[in-house]
Amino acid sequence: MVSQLLHRCVCELAKHAIWRTLFGAGFGAGLAAYFGIRQVRFQRRIAEKDRRDQLLTALDSEIRASQRILSGRPTPIEHWVTRKEVGRIVLVPLPHVVVEEAARSALFSSEETDGFFNLSGKIQVHNNEITFFYATRTGLVTEVALQIATDELKERQDELRQIFKELLSD
Repeated sequence: MVSQLLHRCVCELAKHAIWRTLFGAGFGAGLAAYFGIRQVRFQRRIAEKDRRDQLLTALDSEIRASQRILSGRPTPIEHWVTRKEVGRIVLVPLPHVVVEEAARSALFSSEETDGFFNLSGKIQVHNNEITFFYATRTGLVTEVALQIATDELKERQDELRQIFKELLSD
């Protein structure tokens, strides 16, 4: 009974031109909004894919630059008093801007993002250790501390070389 009453009211309203116009305008506006939102989402997905591709290309370049730096000529590390050489390491900071941007971008899976954050952290520790070696030139570091720091940085650089090699082979 209610459905018959509702049907009769709609039919009566449909006879009047104003209601047909309002219904048509509302239906048209709804369709326009629907397709407009779909278009915006489609364009955003395309832009995100393009941004992801750009980040991967830049990341590849940053990793290759880091590999070139690490394959450069090592600097001899000597104690300032004894002049005894405790090792040789590459004393050039590594770039890490793109790997950090990739990690923060929210364009990659959580596993990839975790890998980017881990790599960024390792590079930052490496760069902090390089800063330590610059500070040792003031002569306030013992030979033992210098030897330990040199050995640690050698290990970190070997680890980074391996990570970069694996990343570029994928």
